[in-house]
Amino acid sequence: MTARRPRRPSVRRTGAALAAAALLGTGLAAPAAAATQDGTWWYSGMGVAEVHAQGATGAGVTVAVIDDGIFPGMSYLADADVQVHEPSFCADDTDTPIPAARPLEQVAWHGTTVTGFLVGNGRGADGGQSIAGVAPDARVLFYAVSDGTRAPGAVSGFTCQQSLAQDAVDAHYVAQALRQAVDDGAQIITISVGNAFVYNLEVREALTWALREGVVVVAALGEYQPGDVVPVGDDLALANGVVAVEACDAELEPMEGEPGSGAPMEHDRVTVCAPGVDLLVQGSRDGDATSTGLGWGTSFAAPITAGALAAVWSAHPQATGNQMLQSLVHNTGAEEHELDYDPVYGYGVVGLRHMLREDPTTFPDENPLLLDVAENDGGRSDPITPGEVAEATRPVWPGDPDAPADDAEQPATDAPTDAPTAGAAPPDTDAGDGTGSGVPAGAVAAGGAAVATLAVVAVLLARRRSSGAPTTAP
Repeated sequence: MTARRPRRPSVRRTGAALAAAALLGTGLAAPAAAATQDGTWWYSGMGVAEVHAQGATGAGVTVAVIDDGIFPGMSYLADADVQVHEPSFCADDTDTPIPAARPLEQVAWHGTTVTGFLVGNGRGADGGQSIAGVAPDARVLFYAVSDGTRAPGAVSGFTCQQSLAQDAVDAHYVAQALRQAVDDGAQIITISVGNAFVYNLEVREALTWALREGVVVVAALGEYQPGDVVPVGDDLALANGVVAVEACDAELEPMEGEPGSGAPMEHDRVTVCAPGVDLLVQGSRDGDATSTGLGWGTSFAAPITAGALAAVWSAHPQATGNQMLQSLVHNTGAEEHELDYDPVYGYGVVGLRHMLREDPTTFPDENPLLLDVAENDGGRSDPITPGEVAEATRPVWPGDPDAPADDAEQPATDAPTDAPTAGAAPPDTDAGDGTGSGVPAGAVAAGGAAVATLAVVAVLLARRRSSGAPTTAP
């Protein structure tokens, strides 16, 4: 069967030419050199504080984060409304569920950082600067889909040590978390983890149900390098109806495959580009919760996009999720413009200020990303169609308590589905040796300053969503 891409609005220009020609429409003010060096350029450039001053802080909006573990004790999460679903959607090799809230060294740095870009208070452990969130007053529901261990020699901690085939296990737990987030009332779901197995029939069913319920699903695009052999059709971000987020730097250039390589990422689908390069981050996978440095990746661009949606939605609570998506793609940049599409930047750079000043309820209540594709969706032979979304029901899988009788005797692989626990405390910090992480983030002291070099290379099997070469902060 011949693959056909969905029709898109006309393409005007690509790459650096688009960034250079559209500076007035980027939605990002030109960053000061100091802001670029200390990783705060995106916050000032997007006008986050300005938007907060207008009352758009995410209050009243519920955002679900699906990631690895979380360390709620991080300084920049103090006083944030983060409810952790316990235990995680993952179990050890004895089928014992593991905690979702855990120390940084137990595969929790990545999920903690992603959450920070949503609701961080900007306060470091020593009182200095740290991660500040786009929607600090939003309610966050956190779901962990990774265990806290890594087999010797493995490159990723994004696994669940179960007896089933690894691809089925990973996708099963991601699907479980997606469904639980919808059940728990999430209005936005952001997901920045994945691998070549994360998209299967169960995930497809869960996504279809989420879209049916009007939930906005934001996903970080996989970070491929030239020469990578990765089945692009397995990237969850490419699913029909999902916001696929690319990362760009302070000069509005798309993120490179490797810093200094000059080779940009290539994707079959991009919805928007958001800040994701040289951002201030804190902590390390070794358990150091105090050091700061610079990080990069689509993993950070996704929650920044989700946070922008949450902030604007809080100012327009009468809008639907579909109308918020309409606002996202129509109101990119800083000024009004016709809907246009570029294969590198998608519909443009997320325009937080622009979105806030436009009433989203003036748009039709239709998901603009749910295209009527006949044969193909981002490299897949089984695209989610508008008809399927319209008829979707809550998925039920073998092992569920309410599964059909025919499934009752099948092996149960269902993860616990307890309600999120407010203020869940992390386990004892002596519970593990931190041997596993899909997101290495080593910190090294720089002179006598608190700022350190932080390597944030996220290797999630073949996918690197929050990866980055070590970057030295001043």
